[in-house]
Parts: sequence; C-alpha cells; structure tokens
Amino acid sequence: MYELLKKISFYFLIFFLIRLILIIFFPAEHEIKYNIVASNILSGCGVSFSTPESKECIPAFGPNGPGYPFFLASIKFFFDNVLFIKIFQIIIYFISVLFIKKNIYEFTGSNKLSNTIFFILSISPLTIAWARFALPETMMISFALFYFGLVIRSLSRQKFLIFEFSLILLLMTFFRVDSIFFIFPTIYLIFKLNKFKEGFKKLVILMVIFSLPWSIWTLRNISKGAYLFPNIKEAYETISKNKFPIGYNKWVFSWANQQYNFAYALNPTHIDPINKSKNFNYENIVINDEIYFNENEKIRTEKLINKLKLISGKPITAELDKQFEKLALMRIEENKLYYYSILPFQRSINLWLNPYYSHGWPVELSSKLDKEKIDYNNKSFIQKISLVKKFPLEIALKGTFFLWSLALIILFVLLFFNKKNKNMNTCYNICLQLVFFKTIFFAYTGFFETRYIVNLIPLIEILIILAFNQALRKSK
Repeated sequence: MYELLKKISFYFLIFFLIRLILIIFFPAEHEIKYNIVASNILSGCGVSFSTPESKECIPAFGPNGPGYPFFLASIKFFFDNVLFIKIFQIIIYFISVLFIKKNIYEFTGSNKLSNTIFFILSISPLTIAWARFALPETMMISFALFYFGLVIRSLSRQKFLIFEFSLILLLMTFFRVDSIFFIFPTIYLIFKLNKFKEGFKKLVILMVIFSLPWSIWTLRNISKGAYLFPNIKEAYETISKNKFPIGYNKWVFSWANQQYNFAYALNPTHIDPINKSKNFNYENIVINDEIYFNENEKIRTEKLINKLKLISGKPITAELDKQFEKLALMRIEENKLYYYSILPFQRSINLWLNPYYSHGWPVELSSKLDKEKIDYNNKSFIQKISLVKKFPLEIALKGTFFLWSLALIILFVLLFFNKKNKNMNTCYNICLQLVFFKTIFFAYTGFFETRYIVNLIPLIEILIILAFNQALRKSK
C-alpha cells in the first residue's frame, strides 16, 4: 500500500506542479457566457444566456453544448470558487492520463513505455497551460484521453466496450457538439473488432444509448422554442436585444484565414454583459492590408469600416450590415477558387501550425503591442522578426510551441508510411479520421481557433511514442 501511494504521489507531483503554478500565479480570464448559463441553472432559470439580473430566462441550446455549464453549476453548488473549479478539472485530467497509462501497459506490457507516455502527456507544452482557464478545453482533453484509452483497451481485449463508449461519446458531445466526429472512428472500430452482423447489432445498441439523451434534449429545445443546434447568434441576440450582424460576420469569414486576423476584426463587435462600456468598440477593428485583392476593394471596405466606427458603442444598423453582406457576396463571387479552396487550406494550416499562437500560455503579445502602439498586422516579415529584441521571452516560447507542433505534424504524417502492426494501424486510422474531419469542419465553418483541436494533440503524441517503441523493438 505504501509503495502504491509513493508511486501515485510521484506521478501526481510531475503532473500537477507546473499546472498549479500556472493556475495560481498566472490565472486566465474565461468566457463569461459559461458562467451566465451556469448561474441561470443554479437559480432555476435553466439553460439560458439571459443576464441573471434580467430574470428573463430565455431558453437556449447552450454554448457549444449544455454540458460544460451544467458541470460548472454542479461544482458551484457546493463551492463557488474559480480556483477550485480549475483544480477539480485538472484532477479529472490527471485521472484520464492515469487511465491511458494503465491501458498502454495492458496494450504493450511495458511499464517503461507507459511511464514515458505519462511523462510526455504531463509536460506537453501544447496542452499543459489550458489548466489556467475555466473553459471546456481541459475537460475535452480529458475526454479524448478516456476515449483513446477505451480504444486501446478494446484492441487489447479484442472486444468493443459498448456502454463505456456510449458514455464517453455522450459526455464529449454534450460538452462540445463538434465531438460528434468521434462517432465515425467509433463505427470504424466496431467493424474492425466484429464481423458485420455482430458489429451492426453493437452499432444499433450504441446509437440507441447515445441518441436517447440527445432526443430528450432536442424535445426540450423544441418545446421551449430554443435553437436545435449551437450557433453564434444565440448569446448575442439574447443579451444585446439586437439582431445579430450576419452581413458583417459573413464578410469577415470571406477573408479571415487565421484566428488573430479573425479576432481583430470580429471581437470589437462583441458584447460584454458585465462591462457595458466594452460593447461595440468598432474603433478597435484592425484589418490587415493583405486581405484585399485590389485597390477598389480596399477603398470600398475602408469606407464601410469608417461608417461603422462613426456609430461605435451602438449595434450595427441593418442597412450597414446589409452593405457588408453585399461586400462579402461580391468578394466570394469574384474569387470563388480562393474562397472555396485556398482559404480553407490556409485555415487548415493555421489551425495546426500557427507560429503566433500561445497555446494557453501567458505570453500573449497583443496587449503589449497595443501599449507600445505597434501595428503588428501591417509589418513586413523582417520587421516582425526584429521584435525578438523587444519581446525575447514571448517570442522564444511561441517559437518552441511552433517547433513542437511542426515536429508532431511531420512525425504524424510519416507514420502513414510506416509499417505498423494491426492494432497500431487501427489506432493510427482512428486518429487520422479525427484529424481529417475536425480540420475540414473548422476550416469551412470559420471556427478555426487552435484550441478546438487541442484534444487531438495528446492522441498524436501517444501514437508517435508507440511507433518509436515499435521501431526500437524491431531494430533489436
């Protein structure tokens, strides 16, 4: 018993040390919408974006899914403390890494390999800093690890675990609906482990268990008049009491190819239910000159942006929004190849390999650049490089994150050509399907923040370590 506690304490220390330092000394802001919905649940209002003081209780589908607000509300019911919420999340994260470790040991029989995977998952720079946030990311990483642990366990035992997969898929999709893409590799796994007739039976059972809670939630939305799917209009219209600016958003989506130029254009149009002075700050809109195809488009766009800045502090008028929609449609019509092919490709690359991305670490440059009055977006590549002298730590860390990401992607692609045993090949194909479906979805829908694919990064890391281990064993 003493030896077991000693082992767990050692693993606990490795996993928690950096995360606790980040949580305590570098706390991060979080999206207020999750707290609003959680507060409404606790007050008996239900899933709603209505500000608690309004007592309107307008029913909503929920932010990305109703699961995370319910999770927050459950914790807040006992102990309403943000630090406690973050620590509770990383405890679940820790359990998910131990679950993977245990199943890797069962899969390979190697304690050394399972310890190596535990260590890499504990210190991975692309996932570790999300512990700072009271956001779904930490939970989504945990769920993905539980999911992959079940994949490995199923392959080890050559048995598909119906109820376990049903539960994890329900949790994942209720926390964030884009997790629906995990269903495709699950179906693939069912038929890998079973003949068609038996596999079909298991698939039906899985879909019945999975569909029942979602059917109940859908009936609730229909009866309450809420949206049937998550969308970006819901919170905006409930809180601001104004029509969502579809035209302006469509225009931003017609050219934004990475999350920072997207944020600089879209965030100033957002609303802040707590600090009303931050609503509709159009004067903060920054557009990169590189987006324009010609001078005429630039002139037309700048005229509209200037009109928008004149009404800063107020919602976009229907007439102005319509003009932005016309501009978006014109841009799409005149550049169809770019909009439907090149732009999604650029987004796909930036989703995985964005050298400016901080991966949750407190090394964001935007506020420091604003303070120094540096227009980063319109600087040349050489001018951007010269900023290393001004911000050495931030840029060095961002460079490290980029190189880690690049190494993972290169190795993951090379694994495609590597001869793998049957079980390893199944694991790889499952991960490949997830990468493909999620990348395509986010690239075409315009939701291309890297945090949306962060839960796939540990799976890639696990596969690479397993592949290296297999190669070493072959060489011996």
